[in-house]
Amino acid sequence: MQLVTAAYGYLWGNGLVVSGWIGLIHLMVGTLLVSGGASAVNHYLERDVDAKMQRTQNRPIPAGKIAAARVNTIGWVLIGSGTAYLTLLTNPLCGFLAFMTAILYVAVYTPLKRTTALNTLIGAIPGALPPLGGWAAATGYLNVQAFCLFLIMFCWQMPHFFALAILYKADYKAGGLKMLPGEDESGNRTIRQIMIYAALLMLSIPLPFVLGLAGWTYLLFGMGLTIWFFVRCMQLTSDYSEPRARQVFLASIIYLPLILGVILVDFLIRII
Repeated sequence: MQLVTAAYGYLWGNGLVVSGWIGLIHLMVGTLLVSGGASAVNHYLERDVDAKMQRTQNRPIPAGKIAAARVNTIGWVLIGSGTAYLTLLTNPLCGFLAFMTAILYVAVYTPLKRTTALNTLIGAIPGALPPLGGWAAATGYLNVQAFCLFLIMFCWQMPHFFALAILYKADYKAGGLKMLPGEDESGNRTIRQIMIYAALLMLSIPLPFVLGLAGWTYLLFGMGLTIWFFVRCMQLTSDYSEPRARQVFLASIIYLPLILGVILVDFLIRII
């Protein structure tokens, strides 16, 4: 997801001209290194939690497939080398954004999961930063347009991860992680948060069209998909249950590649 959304940020930053493929390759390589390193460090930091949770107990460290210290070393080497790669071969702003994405993920979001249910809100920030890195790689700066895909990704993550947290509520509790559905027995707060961000997603979708990044194809199909996703989320208000949460989670998984596909089709239509 990080590689794909970074690439989309790059394409939108380049405008309606398919050029700069070398820059895109550099962006992909550097992003892969940094995101892989952040993932490795996260596995190291949460090795005790992963061992307690059914869905994560077979990850490499708790399964005994690799030494924890080695994972930590590899992770920081990847983050450092990826940051240096992007700084030197794209531009310093892109390198800085990649580094901040990794730091926010492993040094802020990961520890917060043990202390506050607000971790999902904080974690959505590094999850949505790669498009900004892609834009920065293409242009060397950030502007209002650069934040379009950031907002879409940020808003999409909230219903996606809240639905997941409903499904694995007991598992998260067993691991000692503070997730909103685990603290919200009635489900009212969780539903409210899901609906707020689903509504904000609908407001975010037209922005690329309004700011000249996308055309009518994107606007029509993008709004149609987002209304469909909003309706799926809204069904939780009358049936707060694991089966319904699973439907919302699956809808979120379907929605993201479809909306990215619509962006790509619109992009291709506009350059032909």
